[in-house]
Amino acid sequence: MGIAMPVGKTTHSSTDFNVRFGIDSTLYYETRAETLLGKLSRPSTRPELEGQNHGTGKNVAATDIISRKKITTGDEVRFTLREAATGLPAYGDLSPNKGGYGAYRHQNVVINKIKTAAFPISGEMDRQMVRESVANLPQEVRDDAKEWMADEIDHEFIRSLIFGASKSLLAPAIAGGKEIVLGGGTAGVAQMCRNFYTNDSGLVTFSDVQATYNTAVNVAVQGIDAATDDQINLTNQRYFRRLLDKMLFAAPQWNGVKSKNKIRAVHLCDPAIVERMAIELELIQRDVLPRSEDSAVLDSYNPILYKNMLYVPVPQLEAYRPAYDAGLGRPRFGADLDKDPRTFTTSSKMCLMITLGGRAVLEAFNADLKLTMDEDGHQTYMDVVAHIHNGFVRAEWWKKDGTTGAAACKNYSSIVSVFYDPDA
Repeated sequence: MGIAMPVGKTTHSSTDFNVRFGIDSTLYYETRAETLLGKLSRPSTRPELEGQNHGTGKNVAATDIISRKKITTGDEVRFTLREAATGLPAYGDLSPNKGGYGAYRHQNVVINKIKTAAFPISGEMDRQMVRESVANLPQEVRDDAKEWMADEIDHEFIRSLIFGASKSLLAPAIAGGKEIVLGGGTAGVAQMCRNFYTNDSGLVTFSDVQATYNTAVNVAVQGIDAATDDQINLTNQRYFRRLLDKMLFAAPQWNGVKSKNKIRAVHLCDPAIVERMAIELELIQRDVLPRSEDSAVLDSYNPILYKNMLYVPVPQLEAYRPAYDAGLGRPRFGADLDKDPRTFTTSSKMCLMITLGGRAVLEAFNADLKLTMDEDGHQTYMDVVAHIHNGFVRAEWWKKDGTTGAAACKNYSSIVSVFYDPDA
């Protein structure tokens, strides 16, 4: 537990008050454990052999869907992808063919501060204890801060998969955002996933021009209707499974092991999609395996496994059901970037499925969750705000050498799909 120390004035309120400040790392890890991505990146420790029988107790990530780097100085960190070398063999005495060098691609990720709402501390005795140390925060306020931040982190993670980066990074500077540039696009503008799928269009033809590609995705969403062939079903999921191999899709590490035969991909699904898959699979239950009982990673969900693909219901995705939007130049995804997903409601029947493999999302973070306390001069009112620094970016690897077209951007680890569901 961090010890509260006076640090002068705070700016989390419109009025300056005396403030005490503390860091609570325990609260950070409790918050992280509450999130969807916390379950997708939960560490599992197993002995690793070194030399003879020396167990190192190496910490092996449960999955590598999220690639994380901690920032200790500054606000930016770089991730690197090395592509596989290419080329044909030569036989006999013939000269060797020229191959393609295993080129490097890079992606920078920045962090931004995210703040909870201000939670009031009621009761003079509670306020006195918090004055002495923020570690004395009342349990109900602590729980409120933890649950609010956990929910917000999940939404930031989801937004990064849909829009290319978390909202705190795309938001304009005037709103406290970083207004970053994705690919070769415009500052603060969302970039649709390099791999965007509908049953009608298949994978949307990619363009390295941001506006052109976003429009193509918009048109693909417009083409989805109430027809049966726009729903998810076993036939298109068998095709989807083959598509992963064709795309060289990176299988995720699962419980410390990377194996295409164990988990080929993880689908984060609007719950309506998982319900539809369950209906489809009723007649072939031998191919369905509930994963919630034997998976430490997803112990609070009820996913199903089909063709080594894990379908995970994610209730938050209901707030991001897409629709064609001519004015926006890309689909509008429900609450999108300008509404509160916690209170957003929709009657849309367009449902998202986001497919994830290894290193699908890049996360930069600072592992401290900071608490600031405000109190008025008469000591009659006090509130607490939790702060965290992080940023998510979808792993899409752009060349910086002027390459254009499909080769300009590679994505081996995520696909965004849209299906119609009549019962959504």
